[in-house]
Amino acid sequence: MTYKITSISALIISVVVSAIADDYQILTDQSGREIEAKIIRMLPGGQKITVQRKGQRKQLTVPITAFDDATRERISDWFKHSDFLNSGSLVIELDRVRRKAADKSSSSESTFDDIHGNSFTSFSEVRYYNHLVEINLNNKSDQAFENVQLEYVLFYMQEATSQKRNKDGRKTNIYNKNQEKHGTLYHKEEIKIPSKTKFPIETKGIILLQKNFGSSSTIPPIDGEFEGAIIRMTLPTDSGNPLVRELRYPEKLKRNWTTETNNTQPPAP
Repeated sequence: MTYKITSISALIISVVVSAIADDYQILTDQSGREIEAKIIRMLPGGQKITVQRKGQRKQLTVPITAFDDATRERISDWFKHSDFLNSGSLVIELDRVRRKAADKSSSSESTFDDIHGNSFTSFSEVRYYNHLVEINLNNKSDQAFENVQLEYVLFYMQEATSQKRNKDGRKTNIYNKNQEKHGTLYHKEEIKIPSKTKFPIETKGIILLQKNFGSSSTIPPIDGEFEGAIIRMTLPTDSGNPLVRELRYPEKLKRNWTTETNNTQPPAP
């Protein structure tokens, strides 16, 4: 889609290091045409802004009057709360944390049959780990952010076994990749981010198990995997257009945002 604004004053290469809004936004002009761009700065007087279109290195200086009313309101909000949107002013870092919850071992947990029909008793070692994300906030600005809605969803997978009875009536654990259960944990709360403050927030935890069978077992180890998290922080504004910061851990996480909580965790140790 092509986009022209006849009153563009200049085509410039900006020396501004960080953008006002780190993410690309959809901007709509007076004719209803849309561009996806990042807002870099507002020029003195507040009548023009510098933007950078997605996929382009050059930046444009555009008059505010080129945009429709809704976009102008959003631009006003972005600059009023620019420190919230700027990753250099409000630094948010995510760290994965894994803590051992409990462990136990057993020398006679289950009885297995090998391919020749011989029965033997195996042992196993079971460890439970609590997985969570630490959200490290560093507000370097002089502005405090009130009534921020913090939301996050944690993604995880737990391998499992199923059981069947053999010909002698004894239970046998059967490892089955179809027993992998993927789950989510969603949470929402309201927080305040004071000015010139650095502090951590820990998410709720997910307890997953790791299970290693004895060398005589034909069943491979069972594992629980923390897959990642999506963190959202939403700041309300006077115009009713909330501002959103969203982070993914890891950044290449392919899972989609959801507000559903699926409880597929193992029983507490």
